[in-house]
Amino acid sequence: MKNLKLIAISFILLCTCYSCEKEEPFSYEEDVQIESTSLISQKIIKNGEPGFILESRNTEMGGFANHEVVLFKGKIWSIGGDNSGTPPYTPGSDIWSSSDGINWDFVRNNAFPARQNHSVLVYKNKVWVIGGVDDLGNELNDIWNSNDGINWRRISRWTSIGSIANNSSVIFKDRIYIFIGSGEVTTKVWSSSDGSIWRLETSNAFPVRNYTRAIAFKDYLYVVGGLDRDSGSYSNDVWASHDGIFWRKNLPGPSPDPSQERIFSPRIEHTMTEYNGRVWIIGGKEEGNNFSNEIWSTSNMKYWKKHRNLPKSATLSSHASLLYGDELWILGGYHQQSDRSSVLSSSIWSMR
Repeated sequence: MKNLKLIAISFILLCTCYSCEKEEPFSYEEDVQIESTSLISQKIIKNGEPGFILESRNTEMGGFANHEVVLFKGKIWSIGGDNSGTPPYTPGSDIWSSSDGINWDFVRNNAFPARQNHSVLVYKNKVWVIGGVDDLGNELNDIWNSNDGINWRRISRWTSIGSIANNSSVIFKDRIYIFIGSGEVTTKVWSSSDGSIWRLETSNAFPVRNYTRAIAFKDYLYVVGGLDRDSGSYSNDVWASHDGIFWRKNLPGPSPDPSQERIFSPRIEHTMTEYNGRVWIIGGKEEGNNFSNEIWSTSNMKYWKKHRNLPKSATLSSHASLLYGDELWILGGYHQQSDRSSVLSSSIWSMR
């Protein structure tokens, strides 16, 4: 009996010590007032949810949106898109790089025509720029690559694909896959091993849409959201394929929280990034031109979890996100103000 009492007392003491070591909850404030400095580390979310840090509010780039970012040779690269040096919603050809995500160096411009709604990826030790829309609104069909981010070579201008505007591209099974969001009304999926010769995988993949996002995740290709070209409405559909040829619609499972929707609202101009074994949907533009600061994630593209929102000051559309180190970074975008006008954001956030 004495031994049983000693064991019970030891167990209680152990539980007490463990609870003392647990981190105290961090209070969340929706509207955090942050002074304008070039380097800020202000945590605003904790207690079981992702922690967010405003890494920078002002960068050498100024405001930027509709750009694409990629990790290449140990640096973050921001390529194309709108910036403070161009008229609103008008793209440039600027290339910037950063070794820490906070301090940015101008690399060059005019390596290729100005563009937005393009895609950028790293493939076979080179950084690739694919299609987009130029500063006059013309749809592009050119493909460029570089082995250093400075010197660029045009791989293809007139491809069998046609226009490659508003596209999303991913690497899947050692090939580039392109999903095109404008130009020819099509549901085609194309792939290539060299960026020059393209193979038609299917001509009837899923409903025609603009501004969709694609990702390769756990041996599947996924296409999520966008503007449905037939109905003119935004979508939150999830389409999946294990080979790029045969596609099926993934219906969302029930939410673990009865008060929560099963999946995010229909949207465009969001980002979709893999982080910590999950796919994360961040921000975007909802129906009615409402910019979102929502964050959703999933481990299987079926059951979705809604996380606490970014603060209102980070309501974003046409931003970029990428995995950098052990953190998910959110860069630039258009921020919606209280009068519903939109302005370029120069903020850079990290999530851990």
